[in-house]
Amino acid sequence: MVDAVSNERRLKIRKDTTLKLSPGATIKAIPNGALNYSLLTIANVANVTVSGGTLEGDRAQHTDKAGEWGMGLMIGEGAKNVTVSGVTSKEMWADGFYVATAQNVTFCSVVSDHNRRQGLSVIEVDQLEVVSSVFSNTQGTRPSAGIDFEPDNVQQRISNVRVHNSKFLNNKGAGILVAGKKGVSLISGLEITENLFVGALPLKIEYSPEVLQSQICRNRRWFDRRSTQASRPTRRPKRFSSSSTSAATAACKCVVNRVEPHCGAWAYELIASMLSGRLLLLQCHTYEAPTSGGARQKPPAKQ
Repeated sequence: MVDAVSNERRLKIRKDTTLKLSPGATIKAIPNGALNYSLLTIANVANVTVSGGTLEGDRAQHTDKAGEWGMGLMIGEGAKNVTVSGVTSKEMWADGFYVATAQNVTFCSVVSDHNRRQGLSVIEVDQLEVVSSVFSNTQGTRPSAGIDFEPDNVQQRISNVRVHNSKFLNNKGAGILVAGKKGVSLISGLEITENLFVGALPLKIEYSPEVLQSQICRNRRWFDRRSTQASRPTRRPKRFSSSSTSAATAACKCVVNRVEPHCGAWAYELIASMLSGRLLLLQCHTYEAPTSGGARQKPPAKQ
């Protein structure tokens, strides 16, 4: 167990370092009542790799109810060329992983599970890739997202980000939350492709006009017929109001995300669309699926 609170004692990784933990190794936080902490810190250094092992927070043993900034791995100011691979971060008082004021960061095959605030918070970064990772069971305090892209102020920017081939499972909030600031563009170059979402709200985008619909594609949402929050509809949704119909139609043509056919029928869904700097959440369903030649066919009969 380690002291994650004291700035002098907490674990900090130096430049040009590779920290490799065995699969069974666990770095666990000493239970505390601090508003903030971090088990591992990477800041003002370059060329760092962390691989393997588990970071475990004090969520169940936290001695106070205040604060929401207890982190597993914090990648902070001035960090460059950081790779995190095969690391599990769980049971944090706040976030499994946290990135702020960093450049060229990669998360590969990480797991962030049952953290209290976020699976991964991204405050400011240029060049970030998240691939083949799992963000699950985030709940406890809002926003409770799998990944939250959210600058703290208008001076911070998030750019050149790719999230692909990852899973967002049963998070209380959105699987991915993209939250900019009203009247200013802070988030750009965000690509979200080929991910799997399980939960009530896969994707939420607000005040981010440079997040393009064309860069959110080939994502899948799994519908559980036993769920009352994300079940397959038995009929087509009602029409949108006249003010939003044309926008919804245009959006449906731009971004179509496939829904897994576990409920006995094909469905297609537009998870989210950003129009004119305002959030527009849509569920555009059709029960026809394109064949390999581009024509459409009727869905299989319900069993």
